[in-house]
Amino acid sequence: MNKKLKTFGLIWCIIAIFAGCRGTDQFTVCSPDGQLALRVTLDEQGCLLYSIARNDSLLFQASPMGVFGADSANTFVENLTFVKVSDAVIDETYSLPTGKTRIYHNRCNEKCFHFRNAAGNVLQFICRAYDDGVAFRYVMERDGNIGIVSEKTRFNLPGDAVTWMMNYKLDYENYYLRRKLADIEEERLSYPALIQTGEHWLLLTEANVYNHPATHLRKTADGTLAVVFPEDSFTVAGRYESPWRTFIIGDKLSTIVESTLVENLNPPSVIPDASWIEPGVAVFPWWGNFMANTYMDTLKSYVDLAAEMNWQWI
Repeated sequence: MNKKLKTFGLIWCIIAIFAGCRGTDQFTVCSPDGQLALRVTLDEQGCLLYSIARNDSLLFQASPMGVFGADSANTFVENLTFVKVSDAVIDETYSLPTGKTRIYHNRCNEKCFHFRNAAGNVLQFICRAYDDGVAFRYVMERDGNIGIVSEKTRFNLPGDAVTWMMNYKLDYENYYLRRKLADIEEERLSYPALIQTGEHWLLLTEANVYNHPATHLRKTADGTLAVVFPEDSFTVAGRYESPWRTFIIGDKLSTIVESTLVENLNPPSVIPDASWIEPGVAVFPWWGNFMANTYMDTLKSYVDLAAEMNWQWI
């Protein structure tokens, strides 16, 4: 690794951290290797912004954040005040029945920022920085129901960004078109979004989508990408946790392919004993013939195919 770039990244993190300590309302969480940094800013209007840098490259420019609730009590977009921050170092291993590797290593630095809105309620903004990416999410805890309308989250990429993104379809079956971000019209798009900017590769997606509608993207008039909910509003009881807004980042495509960041951001399995789950090759009738499950004889022919090919599952 280029020592000059690593040194620059570490200096960037240190300066940003001490700036936050001086009360400039800027806070930073850095990756364990010091190359990646997620900076959070609370501006003069009490609005939250974030930016992401890798060494000397600014990958995501100042981008707005926040949550629009069904009422002012659960809305966190302006007039916010900083309450406190807590730090954690996560370093754990776990295994899964199948996947990219036998043993997964979940290692990152985490900061949890607390911000209060004008109604006196608190939003937790949790940030994590890994060596191969960063992620953030919103968390609220209340007595009773919490109504959520939308997020203010935007992704502000450099103007030279090249993307491979799917135009949004409900069934997520579409082509990943190669386009410059600047050439995409104001339209809805799907995760995951593969992006190249300068010498860096990015994969933008979400993780830990539980008790929350899966979101998608929209290209906006100002050139940014916005988080879009598939419904007008929804309600959760007691605790609201947004999915992790997830950024896998590297200087080569292999970082994207090899990353286990999404797995690391998801919670442990609720199945106490997964030994009965056996991965294997399967025949998928619906993909080739969506009516297969309607006709027993047709389905039996797929069973026979699986047996002939020595595939384990249907």
